[in-house]
Amino acid sequence: MNSTSSPRVGFIGLGSQGGPMARRIIEAGYPVTLWARRPGTLEPFAGSAAKIAGSPAELAAASDLVCVCVRDDADTEEVVEAVLGGLAAGGVIAVHSTVHPDTCRRLAERAQAGGVRLIDAPVSGGAPAAEAGRLLVMAGRLPPRRWPRGRGARSDAASRRRRRADERRAHMNASGRTAGR
Repeated sequence: MNSTSSPRVGFIGLGSQGGPMARRIIEAGYPVTLWARRPGTLEPFAGSAAKIAGSPAELAAASDLVCVCVRDDADTEEVVEAVLGGLAAGGVIAVHSTVHPDTCRRLAERAQAGGVRLIDAPVSGGAPAAEAGRLLVMAGRLPPRRWPRGRGARSDAASRRRRRADERRAHMNASGRTAGR
């Protein structure tokens, strides 16, 4: 985490669910950096305190926690690979996309090799729930005995951020085991 008490949050995927999630994190006062493939999705954030990154790797370099809420497995893999190119060891990636469990397991292994934690944290509820702050976040995690040493504060920061973004959450099993596929 950076030298301040608030984690620096990066957010990728500003559609009907991700956009409202990012807005709530910004409004909660966290330092936020955004990136989007389509520049038009950044327009609603023009007057906000959020910074805009030129690439996922640039966003990752400015973040302690990167939230990914994109459409499908292929998009998630592409974005996470790019994020891993810029996120420092000790960083956390929260995958809010609904993807196949094998995708999350593969990405978690790649992230772990670079000292990064990946949390499988898909959301449920759709755009209306996102707008109302009522998304359900189903957060997978490593069993405590497998957590990298010294990462407890990082997990606490991610938990606080999730509580700000959404009012409901469910803790599940290891990454790749929340979807039940």
